[in-house]
Amino acid sequence: MSLDDDAELVRLAYTLVVEPERFNEAVELLRERTDRILMEGGVAAVADFDSIAVHLNNARELMNRRGRRTDRSVGSSKNMQAAAHPVLLVTKDALVCAANDQAVKAFGIRIGSEIPHQCLEASVRQQLSQQLADLSDSSSGLLGVFQAHRIHPVGTTSQLALTMTRQPDGEIVGQLTTLSSYWVPHVGEEFARNLRLTKAELDVTKAIVTGESMEQLASRKQRALGTVRNQKKRLLSKLGLSSQVELACLFSGFAQLHFQPPDSQLTRPFAADLARQHGSISRTSGGILDYDLYGPRDGHPVLFLHSLLGGTGLTELQKKEVQKQGLRLIMPWRPFYGETTDEGLLSDHLERYASAIMRLMDSLGVAVCPVLSVTESAPYAFALAKIAPERFTELQLFGPSLPLADNGGFQGLNPSFRTVNILAKYTPSVL
Repeated sequence: MSLDDDAELVRLAYTLVVEPERFNEAVELLRERTDRILMEGGVAAVADFDSIAVHLNNARELMNRRGRRTDRSVGSSKNMQAAAHPVLLVTKDALVCAANDQAVKAFGIRIGSEIPHQCLEASVRQQLSQQLADLSDSSSGLLGVFQAHRIHPVGTTSQLALTMTRQPDGEIVGQLTTLSSYWVPHVGEEFARNLRLTKAELDVTKAIVTGESMEQLASRKQRALGTVRNQKKRLLSKLGLSSQVELACLFSGFAQLHFQPPDSQLTRPFAADLARQHGSISRTSGGILDYDLYGPRDGHPVLFLHSLLGGTGLTELQKKEVQKQGLRLIMPWRPFYGETTDEGLLSDHLERYASAIMRLMDSLGVAVCPVLSVTESAPYAFALAKIAPERFTELQLFGPSLPLADNGGFQGLNPSFRTVNILAKYTPSVL
C-alpha cells in the first residue's frame, strides 16, 4: 500500500464529516485496498496500515454516532434545503448554481453569480477559483478549506469545506459546506471529555475552530507563542491528525451530533413499503422516538435493533420469513436515524434510549419479547438487558461476517464481507 493510497483513503475518511453521503465511496475504496492486501501477501502488505487506522476510527465513530437520517444526497441541489447549515454548489467557473436558504441568508448568495466579494478576501477567492477550475473525475476527498465572512450574523466568519460532487445531469461542480465556526461551550466540553483533552488543548481546539490564530491565542492567554504552537503540535499528534483542517473537520462532525436539521424536508425512509407501519412517541428525556412495524398485527412481537447501514430495511427474503413465522417486528430507529432525536450528554445516551424503548413497548401493549440486535446496535441491546432483564425472553446478536479462517471460498464472499474479514484479521482496531 503506497503513501499516496494511504493519503487518499485518509482524505476521503475525513470528507465523510462534511459529506456523509460519500460513505459508500469510502467503503469501496477500503475494499479495494484490502483486496490488494490479499493479493500482495497478507501481513507484510499491511505493515503500514496501522498508521491510518486512527483516521478511519475517527470517521467511523462520527458516522456511527450521527447516523443517516434519510437516503438522499446533500450534494443534490433539490435536497440541499434539508441541511441545517449553509451548503452551496459552485461551477468550475466559480458561479453559484445552487444554494440552500441558510447559505443565501449567511452569505447573500445569488444564483448565477459569484460568491459576494465582501465574503472572500482576494487571496482566498483566487485559491478557491483555482481549486474549482481544477475539478475533475479524479478529484476526491477534502480539497480545501476557505475562510468566508458572513453577512448574517454581521462580523462572523465560517470555514467552507470544498469537495467535488455532480449535478443530476452529470456536471462536475464544487460543493461548499460550512464547518462549525461557532463555539457552544457544552459541545466543546463534551468534545474534550470524549477525546480526553486538557484545558490547554481545548483552548487550541477552540481557536482553530473559530478562526483565531495561534498568535492571537497566545496574546489572549498571555502565553509564549512557542508554548501555544507546541500545544497545537501535541494536540494533533494525540488525535492522530496531520493538520488544523482535519481538526476543524473532526470538531464540525462532532458538533453536528448536537444539532438536528429541520424536519420539514425529510424524506420518510421506506415510505414506498405499504406493508410497513410508522409511528413515533415522545421521550421523557426530550425529543422523539421514531419507529417502524412490520408483520401481522397479531404476530409474535420481536424487538429489532438495526445496524449502522440499512436502517430498518428488510430484504424480500426476510419479509417472507417474517410473514411465514408470524412475527411482528418492532423496529425503533436509533438516535439521529429516521426522525429519532436525542437530548442530553453522550455519556448516558444508552440508558436514555433504552428507557425510550421501554416506553414504546408499553404504548404497544408488549410486556415481554425477544431482542434481535444487528452488529453496532449491540450496546443498545445490552443497555436494555441491564435496565429491564425481566422484559426480554432472550437476546440474539447478529453480524454479517464469517469466521476468519479461509476455507477455500473466501473469494466468493460479498466484497464488503471480505473487507471486514481482512481488517479483523490484520488491523482489528479499525473495526
